Amino acid sequence: MTVLGDGPNDDLTLSENGAALITDYEKPVLHFYDDSKHHCTVGTGHLVSMASCTNVTQDFTFEDGSGLTKKNVNQYPITQALNDELFKQDTAKHVVDVQKYIKIRLTQDQFDALVILSFNHGLGASPKLVRAINTGASANTIIAEWRNILGEPNLKYRRNDELELFFTGDSKRDYKTTYYKK
Repeated sequence: MTVLGDGPNDDLTLSENGAALITDYEKPVLHFYDDSKHHCTVGTGHLVSMASCTNVTQDFTFEDGSGLTKKNVNQYPITQALNDELFKQDTAKHVVDVQKYIKIRLTQDQFDALVILSFNHGLGASPKLVRAINTGASANTIIAEWRNILGEPNLKYRRNDELELFFTGDSKRDYKTTYYKK
């Protein structure tokens, strides 16, 4: 865990339940592929390039020697071990973002929900939500700001799960509470 200093959440990191929810949504893919926005991605949502894999203009190599070249873009697999390491590195960045932006003490479930949101959207790109949380805004205000981050329409269930984890601690994808209209 990277610790920034004396922030109220510097002792928290992503729990196993939080990591499981991310991997449930991201579905690890052990080869290079284009994500829903046509960005070259590998493993558990690890962004390689903002370009499509077929338009990557330079070779990309991981520390273990595996990588992407223009010749093997859709053929070269990565190992589960490399996927796990990339996921660990990627989630660590989002743990630091939550520690950096959120100035009030969070529960573990709230922390996980924000790391999950950050992994998918980036917490720094959500200043109104960060402000609402930091100022102790009402649940309705926090829900409204979280819902504004919807992004693609098919993400409403993911945002709902994040909200459910944030407010109730429920990390199951069972939709007991619905924050979005179906």
